[in-house]
Amino acid sequence: MRDLTLAEIEMISGAVGPLGAVAGAAAAGAAYVGTQAGSGAPATWTGAGKAMVVGAGIGFFTPTTTAQAAGTAMLGFYGGLTTGYLSRGGIGTAGA
Repeated sequence: MRDLTLAEIEMISGAVGPLGAVAGAAAAGAAYVGTQAGSGAPATWTGAGKAMVVGAGIGFFTPTTTAQAAGTAMLGFYGGLTTGYLSRGGIGTAGA
């Protein structure tokens, strides 16, 4: 076994920057759309844009690998969809 250099550790653990910003924007935008869809409220371009700007800002400073970036939008959408659905009352109000 050998010790990893700092450059090798950064490569396998992810790095901050543009990839994280793109992943954060995608996840936040998808979460916004999912939340609106789940709650029954209409999604707007302004709301999605605001969510994506905040997501990009947070994502820029969050270590992200390529594999993590690929799944963030899907996770954001379904997480938002669940949140929106539960804000309507969840299973007890289905079809009401």
